[in-house]
Amino acid sequence: MKYLTVEQLKTVNQRMIRATGGLYLAGEQNVVYPPSLESLVNFVQTRISLRPQPTVWEMAAFYMDRLIRDQVFHDGNKRTALEATRLFLEGAGYRLVLSPAHEVVEFATNVSRGLLSRDQIADWLRAHSRRRKNGRRNGKR
Repeated sequence: MKYLTVEQLKTVNQRMIRATGGLYLAGEQNVVYPPSLESLVNFVQTRISLRPQPTVWEMAAFYMDRLIRDQVFHDGNKRTALEATRLFLEGAGYRLVLSPAHEVVEFATNVSRGLLSRDQIADWLRAHSRRRKNGRRNGKR
């Protein structure tokens, strides 16, 4: 299982803001509290190295929950969390289906309001993901 780095998460946020609009502050200024983002990445690294290893769904739910609820960035936290979770699952051999749009928005909003536990987030992600055929990514093994 591969984790996303601090730099990758910053890039995802920048891409989401550029694609859909919002406030983006250059460089480190866009991260509200840099130690929070570093803590998130360090936690994932530590959890992945544990035995037994957590499930891909537990880790994806952690990304979703922490990125949204910790408000790591000045803007685009829900969009960044969805895209980061999608990328994480893709790296694990799954395709996250982010449709219908109204359901995805409701899900992300419920996470931000603290209405869903991590187990419920993991269940939603599992229900909205499909295993890539033959474990292939982009046509390659």
